[in-house]
Amino acid sequence: MKIIKYTLAFTISTIIIVNIGYANTTNEITQLIQKADQGNAEAQWDLGNFYFRGQGVPKNINKSLTYFKKAADQNLAKAQFRLGVIYVVEDGVEGKSKEGLSYIKRACDNHLEKACKSFAEIQEKEKQSKIQADTDTQLILANKYYNGKDVPQNITKALELYIDAGNKGNIKAQMILANIYYYGKNTPKNVVKAINWLSKAGEQGDLTAQKMLGFIYYQGNEVPQNDAKAAIWFEKAAKQDDMIAQSMLGNIYSRGRGIIQNYPKAIEFYTKAANQESIPAQNILGMMYLQGKNIPQAPKKAAEWFTKAANQNDAQAQYNLGVMYNEGIGVTQNKLKSIELYNKAASQGHAQAQYNLGIIYLKGEGVPKDPTKAKKYLQQACANKDEDGCKMYNALTK
Repeated sequence: MKIIKYTLAFTISTIIIVNIGYANTTNEITQLIQKADQGNAEAQWDLGNFYFRGQGVPKNINKSLTYFKKAADQNLAKAQFRLGVIYVVEDGVEGKSKEGLSYIKRACDNHLEKACKSFAEIQEKEKQSKIQADTDTQLILANKYYNGKDVPQNITKALELYIDAGNKGNIKAQMILANIYYYGKNTPKNVVKAINWLSKAGEQGDLTAQKMLGFIYYQGNEVPQNDAKAAIWFEKAAKQDDMIAQSMLGNIYSRGRGIIQNYPKAIEFYTKAANQESIPAQNILGMMYLQGKNIPQAPKKAAEWFTKAANQNDAQAQYNLGVMYNEGIGVTQNKLKSIELYNKAASQGHAQAQYNLGIIYLKGEGVPKDPTKAKKYLQQACANKDEDGCKMYNALTK
């Protein structure tokens, strides 16, 4: 049986809390070596730990393994377990995984509880690995039937294979089925079935499935709108540090639709998303701190968040920050900086920035009057459906 390396619920440093004496003198080490050479398993165990840690002796993994093995071969359960873990988990010795599993089992047979737990974990993971390999092969065949590649297209056969693999826990198959049923690809659309498969994948930690479920319930286009269910799925995705899910949770908690409104939680999630460079979250935080709605007003914080979004070339943030520099809100008033930011936003088609530039050049606020530039920006604002821009442009061209 092929043994696979696993990350179990322990590491070498936390495998066993050993109660061993500290060898502080060469004489003590010498005495331990003598006892170990005479076949004393506890002395062999102690020396294995000393050499493994470099405690009282120079660190020497090879000597450590030698002493652990001597103790293990004398049926000392804790030595069997430790040696097994080194071989299986840490792969301390090349090609020793199978032998390591054998030592862990022997420790379990000697009634070491943590060894039994670890052995069961490894066996279960081995089983799941085999199922995964089998279902991956099944998935390849299903794809061939679905796409008609190398075999005549057979949607029914493909679905049978996908469903079987999905029921065995294959996330790829679950996501394929979710997409087939959600969009009605080569089979009747069935949102209930799609949600069922998405839920299976999401419960196994698939980030895409978790977010899709969050949006399905949040938007309520295919099923009754349910922010509480949306929050459950977005929470799962947010725990994986997904900034979109974090931002959506901010929306849900700030709005309080179908869930208790909670502004501190909303800010917490918006901040997490914003710290991952989420432009929408940065802009929302900027507006929340600027307006002071349901939170203490903090113009300086608002400017900081708008600056972060503006530095990512977001037109709305550039415009908002431009207004703040123009008025001296949260920042030192700086007309030239304001114009610079308006220009950046205007070049991206931001109508209000174009209108503001038109007025600035028309009145000569911080820059020389320039009717030609004023008309240009007002015309752009009008073209982008800014009513005030249209009025001003029409008045100037009469």
